[in-house]
Order: sequence, then C-alpha cells, then structure tokens
Amino acid sequence: MSRTLCISSCAAVRRLRASLNQVVQDWHTKRFGCRGCGLSQPIARQRDNRRCHPSTLMRVANLAEIGEAPIRAGTSHSPYTCLNVVCSDLARHTLNHLPRADGLKLLLLTSLLLNFAFRQIANSQTAVTNTTASPVATPTKSAPSLEGSINGRVVGDDGQSLANARVFAIARGSARRPPAAAVSGLDGKFTLKNLARGAYNLNAWVPGYFDSAVLELERGNRRYYRPGDAPEIRMTKGGVITGRVTNAEGEPVIATRVNAVRVRDLEGRLIRELNAFSRSLERTTDDRGIFRMYGLLPGVYLVSAGGRMSWGWGDISAYDNDAPTYHPSTTRDATNEVTVRAGQEVADIDIRYRGATGHAVSGTIPGASKAAESEGPVFLILITAGTTGYEGTAYFSGRDGNESFAFDGLGDGDYDLIAERRSNEGDLIAAATQRVSVRGADVTGLKLALVPLASLSGRLVIEPPLPPLPADQQTQCQPTAPAQVEEIVVVARRNAVPLSGEIVRPGGEASTAEAAPDQQGAFTLRGLDATTYLLQVQLPRGQFYLRSLKLANAATAANAAPVKDPVRHGVTLRAGERSSGLTITVAHGAASLNGRIVARTTDNAAGTNIDDAAGTNAVRVYLIPAEPERADELLRYAETAVTADGSFAFDALAPGRYWLHAAPAPTGQPADAPAITNARPLAWDPPTRAILRRQAEAGKQIIEFKPCQRVADFTLPLR
Repeated sequence: MSRTLCISSCAAVRRLRASLNQVVQDWHTKRFGCRGCGLSQPIARQRDNRRCHPSTLMRVANLAEIGEAPIRAGTSHSPYTCLNVVCSDLARHTLNHLPRADGLKLLLLTSLLLNFAFRQIANSQTAVTNTTASPVATPTKSAPSLEGSINGRVVGDDGQSLANARVFAIARGSARRPPAAAVSGLDGKFTLKNLARGAYNLNAWVPGYFDSAVLELERGNRRYYRPGDAPEIRMTKGGVITGRVTNAEGEPVIATRVNAVRVRDLEGRLIRELNAFSRSLERTTDDRGIFRMYGLLPGVYLVSAGGRMSWGWGDISAYDNDAPTYHPSTTRDATNEVTVRAGQEVADIDIRYRGATGHAVSGTIPGASKAAESEGPVFLILITAGTTGYEGTAYFSGRDGNESFAFDGLGDGDYDLIAERRSNEGDLIAAATQRVSVRGADVTGLKLALVPLASLSGRLVIEPPLPPLPADQQTQCQPTAPAQVEEIVVVARRNAVPLSGEIVRPGGEASTAEAAPDQQGAFTLRGLDATTYLLQVQLPRGQFYLRSLKLANAATAANAAPVKDPVRHGVTLRAGERSSGLTITVAHGAASLNGRIVARTTDNAAGTNIDDAAGTNAVRVYLIPAEPERADELLRYAETAVTADGSFAFDALAPGRYWLHAAPAPTGQPADAPAITNARPLAWDPPTRAILRRQAEAGKQIIEFKPCQRVADFTLPLR
C-alpha cells in the first residue's frame, strides 16, 4: 500500500500506527502472499510548516496519490484535526485503490483504531490537566485497576468448536481503552489478555456466521463480561440472499450496487436498532449480474439494486444517480419482501433493473465547520424513514470549511436526516433530525440545526462489606478476585415509546447510554435526547445487589417540584440539560438462582421438560418479594426469560424471602412495536404487579436466600 504516514510523539498514536501496520500486513499477506508490506516507514521527522499539536506530530506524504491534506501553513492544529486528516485521506485511498470488499473491511478496522486513538489522546491530555487539581473526597474508593484476561470458547449451533474466529473485547462505559483482539484455535478457545478491570462486550466474527448475542441485544439484553470470566460465544450460520440483476433486454447489469435492508425480525417487530456493520451488506454485481449476500441475521429484508454506495466514497458507477430498483422490478412501496431464516439460502431474488433517474436531497449544517475542530466532527447519515437502511453518509471535519451536503440517486419516499457531533473525547454532544419527503423532484435548501444533548451525572456508592460470616459461607462471600467499582456499568435506556413527533435516531448509542464509574464512583451518562430514560445497573456476577437508586432535587427554590422516583418513573431530561444528583447504592452479599422449568402433565405427575410443553419459547419466571413490607420495593422484583431447554437464571439478588412464579409471557405485542424492548420489568406496572402477586401467592412456591447463597438445580413447575 504505497502511502507514507508519519506519526510520532504520542504513545497512543504510535500504538495506532503499529496496529494499522499490522492490519495492512495481514491484508497483503492474505491477498498477495507477501510479507512485510505494511505502511511505508516515515521518511522524515521534521517540524516543517505543516505543524501539528506537539503531542501528536504527524506528516502526510505522497499527497498526489492520497489527495491534498489542507493543513494551512504556519498554523497549529490539535491532534484531533491531524487524525481527521489521516482518517479522511485514508478513507478515500482505501476505497479507491483496494477491491471494494477488502477496502470496506480495512476501513472499518481503521475507523475503530482511529476512534480509540482520539480517546487515548484525550486521556493523556486530561491526565496532564488534572495533575494540579485538588483531590476530592468521595464515598467510594477502589483499589488500583489490575489487569486480567478473559478465556473463552467459540462454538457453532451444534456445539462444535469454530477455529480462526476473530474475537474483540470492547470496553464499555466511560473507559477509554482500545479494543483487545484474539483468534480462536482449533479447539475454539481464545484468550483476551492484558485487560484492565472493567466491563466488556465481546463480539465474534466468522465468515458466514453471526453472533447470537446480536439477537439478544435487539431485545434489550446486552451481555457484559469481566476479566476472569470464561464465556462461550455461540455463532449461528447466517442466511443467504442471492439473485441476478438484468436490464430490460435481459442483459446483466454489471458492477451496480445491491443492498439488503432488514426491516423486521421473524416475530414481526420493526428493527429500530442499527448494527454498526449493517452497511457492509452492500454488494456489487459481478460480470454476470449475480450478487450474493451471506451471514445474514434472520428477518425480513428489502432488496434493491442501483444508487450510490452509502459510504459516499469509492469508485464512480454508471448507476450512482439512478433511483434504486426493488425486487422484482418496482419501487420501495410495492416491493416483494424477502424472509430469511438462520442457515437458509434464498435464491432467485432477481431484479429487472428500471434505470429510473433518482432525485437529490441537499442542504447545509450551519456551524458544522466552524466548531468541528474545537468541539468535534459532525457525522450526517440519510436513512429510509421507518427502517435502518442507509442511503448516504457525510463527514464534516472542519478543515475545509465545508458545511453543505447532497445525497443523490434517491427514489420517491420518506427519509430521515440524522446529524451527530462527537466531542474530541468521543462523546456524543449534539444531534439534529429532520424528516424529508421526496416526491418526484429534488429537495434543496435544507438546514439542520444541531441541538445540545443532555447528560446525567451521579455517584455509585458501595456499602461496607458484610461482617464475618460462618465458615460455610465465607468462600461464597469472599471471591478470589473482588469486583471493583469500574466493573459496574450504569445504563440509561430510552423509553420504548417515542414522544409525539420525535424521530428516533437509530443505533445503540441513540437508544442507550452507558457509563462506568471511576475509582471514586463518579460517572456521567452523555449523549441523551430530550426524552424519558429508564435506568439499569449491570453488576459483576455473584457479589453485589442493587440497594437503592435515588435522584436528588438540584433546584433550590422553595416551591421546586418534587423529584419523581427514578425507579418508578424513569428520568425525564430536557434538551441540553446537565442533570446531576443521581446516587446509586449497591451492597455486598448478593444471592443467585439457577433452575429448570418442568411442565406438569396428566400422564406424568412428576412433570416433563419444558421442551415437551406448549409455549416453550414464551415463558418467564418471576421473583416477587414475599414480605408484605417489601411489596412496593420495585428493586426487589426480578424476572427472566426461559431458554429453549427450560433453564433459567437469576443473579444479583437481595437476600430475603420470595415467591417464585412461572407464567406464559405476555402476548399481543403490536406488529409495529420495535424489536428492542425497554428494560422495565412487567412487575413495575402496578396492575400487572398486583396480578402477579396474587398468582404467586396462590402458587405457594417460596424460596429464601441467605447472603451470598448460590442455589442450583432448582426445579419449578409450570402451572
């Protein structure tokens, strides 16, 4: 890859360069069988008139090949501007000089690495700034962060090991750490080493497969792992859509864009959450007009041909300005939907290309350029309304003074423009949305005004450890690796019901915000819309339970309205509001329960496994406090889904007496309900809670947990 890139001075950026070099070497080795073909070595380390911030000196050479880097002579720029230069130029170079599929993969990895470089630089600058700050007394202290590892295994649906799976560990919350990566061996095992104490999400990638955790995430269940865990990642064979694109004469349409957008899951719920890599579903036809998309999540798809690649970069195509033609040969409103199941190949999804001229949507984002360097870059996407189908993207770095955008090749229909600005630290700080209707003509003169987003700050307090316990309980209450406060994640999940007239921004970050407390317990949830959020606390397994969650009234006026209980009502924020005063208290001594549901039959009074019962996939188990004085303590209620083999599990339970109750999950969810659900347990709804308490009391299934007790192999009848 003939490109000279010189990065020096900043240790984080030097690590970035080494990672990029390894990515390029791996690509060359795989593609051409050569080794040592990484980024060219720096030709000079001179401080010429292209001066960057002293903490990040970089020089971009071979500009004739990669495009001009407009860093004005005689000016000083922040490290973020310098990285923006590299990101933009590398994007153009990658997609113009590499095969499209390889270019997209390399660009995705590069974007991740650059993003973490931003964060590492921010940390280094923050550390310098804070060296003179006075210490602040806080109620929660944590031991210095230690390093550990996660040892796991990647398997297929049949339980067999999957070798050569790429596994990534992404630090959650406020942590500014680069992702760790590993490759599974022949036995499917992998080790993610040198992980700082904290909470992580694990993502695995195997060609033709998808991580089953993605489907759980759509239902609002995100899995967190900590150093010392031994997870098993289950990969499922993805679906396939293949077909051929031809013109009116039956001749192949060559090298045109083909796109597949997943609009609903198999249960009919709309897909509102966006998989960050969904845009990689875009393909181009070969010389026969044939396309093939594999590794697809199960669901209902819309398949189209034509139009510009949504990334906005890459080779120019003869079909860029055409409106997409949907399968079989129509517009989006009249298309035939394609249903794909896991492991299923759906063939003959042919498209007779219409070649209709598309329309354009254009406008400006006032102030996008001026504030880009000081406040962070602006990203703009255009999606089809009601789906997560990308139609185009734009990026405003501020270095060229550009504030205008234009998306062409659009068919008639409704679209959503979504602009987001991130701070130099990587936090989402402002956003704007606008619904656009295209009806037979271009739409011009649009203006998007970025609105500051809200934040919610607070403190997490860990109560003192329990007093010494009897000898038979000490092992359970004294884990070999005590959890640290940084391993706790505070999650704000927006209400599943949008406010009137609200355009819901797609993507996990638009629906949820996460924060990991620092060693003193302080945390801030950023990038929050003006809406209501429900709060969750993700605790390390087997040590803590949630004692209380309170929001103090920051207002000083005597007639200030009382603060609503954040557990019962959530937290409602205004645009740009900086709310504080949230206190989360957790306690030691959590209990856990693992069990199995059995369904009673007339022929077998002892019961049968739930696999033999009707409604296998629609059963939930509820824990309901049995003490009358705790009937209104919502944090004492818990519920969980039952897996296909009839098993269920609870963790982070407060000690005490509970009724245990199994019942069919509620039915009748509207077809247009989003696939992702909010995290509010059913028992938090007063009428539902009263019904569940009556049913559980009648069932008389009582269980009592002592501090740190681990109950396993519990059998619960389904009545």
